[in-house]
Amino acid sequence: MTCMNSKYRTPILLIEDNAEEAEVILGLLEEAGFKFEPHRTETLYEGLAFLQKNQVDLVLLDLNLLDSAGFKTITSFTERAPNLPFIVITNTNNEIIGNQAVKAGAQDFLIKGQFDSKVLGRAVRYSLQRSKTQQKLEETTKELEITRKRFLEAQEMAHFGAWEMDLVSNEMKWADEAFRIFGYQPGNFLPTLSEYMKYVHFEDKAAVETFFENIAKSSKLQKLEHRILIEGASVRHLTVFGKLQFEEPENKIFLVGGIQDITERKLSERLMLEKNI
Repeated sequence: MTCMNSKYRTPILLIEDNAEEAEVILGLLEEAGFKFEPHRTETLYEGLAFLQKNQVDLVLLDLNLLDSAGFKTITSFTERAPNLPFIVITNTNNEIIGNQAVKAGAQDFLIKGQFDSKVLGRAVRYSLQRSKTQQKLEETTKELEITRKRFLEAQEMAHFGAWEMDLVSNEMKWADEAFRIFGYQPGNFLPTLSEYMKYVHFEDKAAVETFFENIAKSSKLQKLEHRILIEGASVRHLTVFGKLQFEEPENKIFLVGGIQDITERKLSERLMLEKNI
């Protein structure tokens, strides 16, 4: 990746078998005032071998080389150097090949003799910037995925599951741990408020109904402890909480919250009470 140091010279590899055309291209880069460290190979094989041993920020790739020609040059390059930005520079004035090149991963497609130093310099700068942005997006995506996995693991350890509910349809979305609390594998069915109420202990149904009614009426966080019956016999104690949520872009109003299995805590409290008595 390009360094921000003003003394840094961007290493660029030009894969071009024609010495005169290579001299013209490198001369245009110098004319554009671009600070770069030039490298050149005549064949694709030599270029790929060079990349294995040296750091390069950008490749200028000719389509028709001594050992490769046409679109095969691009596919062979991307297979061996999938994350390295490259610009196709060729004599082939073919719009279809140009579009295919960009779709295959090329940052740009330039026709020899049809660009000057400004066009080449701009293409190189934009390519490096796009590559840098893409790398940051990929790093952010990886970090978010790691954070998501840690969050899911934390929910599982705490027996906590997040949920949200559409106020119109009463359809709910449950996190994986919410399904497990109710004794199901994640995604085993499509949860709704009616489905939720089926598991609520008959003595607690009125309180749970009132709980959801209060959430829909107030923006304040609501909280309730109640029991559920698993397979009609096993009793579990839950803490459920939620609040009204409003999303401005879509003008969407829905409920968000979470449930936590506190059965073990309730049993511990009961054992402590019996011991004290």
